[in-house]
Amino acid sequence: MNVNEEGSKNVTIGASPDSVNRKFFSGSIDDVRIYNRSLSSSEIYQIYASNLYKFNSTQWYLLVNQSQNISTALISGSYTYYAAATDNSGNKNMTLIQQVNVVGPPSAKRFIITNSSNDNVASLDDKGDMYLRGIVVQSQTSLSPTNNSFIVTNSSNDPVCYINNTGSILLLGTITETSTSGATTTNLEIHNSSGDSVAFFNNTGD
Repeated sequence: MNVNEEGSKNVTIGASPDSVNRKFFSGSIDDVRIYNRSLSSSEIYQIYASNLYKFNSTQWYLLVNQSQNISTALISGSYTYYAAATDNSGNKNMTLIQQVNVVGPPSAKRFIITNSSNDNVASLDDKGDMYLRGIVVQSQTSLSPTNNSFIVTNSSNDPVCYINNTGSILLLGTITETSTSGATTTNLEIHNSSGDSVAFFNNTGD
């Protein structure tokens, strides 16, 4: 809402400006802000998407429901964020820059692993994103795959990785995210519908 100056008239919040037939707002009004300039659409959206409130006498909480805009969610990728504050004396401080990885919903084209009850416990889609019901356990010294596991073996037929019946993945090596290289002839490769390699397990379980 834009408020234009009209002489000496007061700005009234929660009631009509007519002092004779004044009507009052029935309800509660929270987080009132008055700016001395017009805000851009992106500034208005950031106010809509975030909420800074005083939790107690010493703590403030900042909640952010971030998306591209009011109708479009964030696409898959890595995003950085930080919080900064300035007091009335001009003192400034800010947090460390943090990173959050956003993974969108699985593609309809995906390789699905089911357990002994035929429930989906893991999937790898044609974007190279892996979804697990369980946890990731890396850098194991040895592997003893349990019954009903999906097992990846190396060229010597030794297990280097497996996904168990509850959707946890256990590896001799480590997982590398957003990798663009490293494919060799001994890999188990996952290809999308265009024939592009989107994921692989190598001979050492990485």
